[in-house]
Amino acid sequence: TAASEAEDLRALLASLQRQLEIKEGQQQLLTVTSPIAGEVITWDLEDRLLGRPVERGQLLLDVARLDGPWTLELNLPDRRIAHVLRAAEAADEPLEVTFLLASQSSERFTGRVLKVAKATRVDPEVGQNLMVTVEFDPAQVEFRKPGSVVQAKIHCGTKPLGYTWFHTVWEFIQSRVLFKIW
Repeated sequence: TAASEAEDLRALLASLQRQLEIKEGQQQLLTVTSPIAGEVITWDLEDRLLGRPVERGQLLLDVARLDGPWTLELNLPDRRIAHVLRAAEAADEPLEVTFLLASQSSERFTGRVLKVAKATRVDPEVGQNLMVTVEFDPAQVEFRKPGSVVQAKIHCGTKPLGYTWFHTVWEFIQSRVLFKIW
């Protein structure tokens, strides 16, 4: 009986060790890691996450590398895409961008188009848009805050004055009137 009791205890120990391994594996799956090293910039993090159910792949917080290079991410409306792509194709250098920060609206800053996304995406607020990444010298901007609102102008070259003033009207007529007749 002592031998069978010892065998039962060994089986119980093996079972408990396996359960411990499973629980440790589950605990490791609960660890949230960031794809980059940086600072958590989400405001009031503890109150936002306390007691909140979390699903795999869900965005929980924002992490930014504040000491590294800075870029602007512009959502270019669908109706402006052709102008930028045409100008980028014709240019020898990256397109220049002038931008204003909402927090420093009296100063203009400059940058250059680094990358234009390959595909458009749908944003519930603005509709179809294309992501344009702009690089700039962070030393020129005194108050850099991730998520800041900017107004940007991508310089696409020169066009006749009539085109500059009325291209939006002509594009509207082409897409809404002539397309339906055609």
